Amino acid sequence: MKYFIMSDIHGHYKEMMEALSKTDFDMNNEKHKLIINGDMFDRGNQSKEVFEFLYPLSLDGKAIILKGNHEFFLEEFLEGNKERVEFNCTYNGFKKTLLSFIPNYDKISFENASRILHKQYPYLKKWLSNLPYYFETKQYVITHAGLDFSHGDYRLGNFKRAVWTKPEEFFEIDLEKEFNFKKIVVVGHRFTSKIRSYFNLIDEDKHSIYYHKDKQKIGIDGGCYHSKRINVFEIIEN
Repeated sequence: MKYFIMSDIHGHYKEMMEALSKTDFDMNNEKHKLIINGDMFDRGNQSKEVFEFLYPLSLDGKAIILKGNHEFFLEEFLEGNKERVEFNCTYNGFKKTLLSFIPNYDKISFENASRILHKQYPYLKKWLSNLPYYFETKQYVITHAGLDFSHGDYRLGNFKRAVWTKPEEFFEIDLEKEFNFKKIVVVGHRFTSKIRSYFNLIDEDKHSIYYHKDKQKIGIDGGCYHSKRINVFEIIEN
C-alpha cells in the first residue's frame, strides 16, 4: 500500500490539488490511499470545495480523514455553540469556512445559518464526530499534533487535548526511552518553518517536510495559508 499524507489544508483546495498533481496518487488505484492529517477547514476560502472532494473519497475507503483541532470548530457550530463560533470566527479563521458553505452568512442570523448547513449536509455533524484521531501502520503513527502517553499507551490518551499539542515540544521527548515506543510519528499542526526556528535550524526550504534528528518524528505542515505550500509525505508498506 502507498499512503499519501497531507496536513493542514485550511480551505486551500487549489493548493491541495496542485500538491496532489505532483505525486502519482491515483484514486482508482486500490493500492493508493490518501490521508489528511487534520485541519481541512478555516483560513482559506475553499473549505466547501475541500470537503466535497474529500468526503466521497472517505466514504469509498480511498481516503482517511483524521481529526485536527479545526474540525472541532465546525462541530461547535453545528452544535449551536454560538460563543465558541464567535471566538473562532475572530481568532481562528472560521468565518471563511462559514462563508464558503453559506455565502450569505454575513446577512442572516446564526440560527438560520445553522439550519441551512444542517439541511444541506444532514450527515456532516455525525461524520465529523466520528473522524479518527490517528492512523497506524507497521512503522508509523499519523496524528495531527502529537500523542498523549499519560496512560502509558497513547491509544488511551486524551486526543481532544493531544490535537492542541505543540509539536516542537513533543519532538523533544525521547519516546523510545520514556515509553518504549519505536514507531515514527508524523504530525502537522505547526508550520515546519516554526519547528525549524524553535530548534535554531536553517534550511533553504524552510517550509519543506521536517525530519527530526532522532529519526522518530516528522513534521509536514508547510504553513499553506502563509506559504501556499502543502507537503505530501509518502509511505510505502507491504
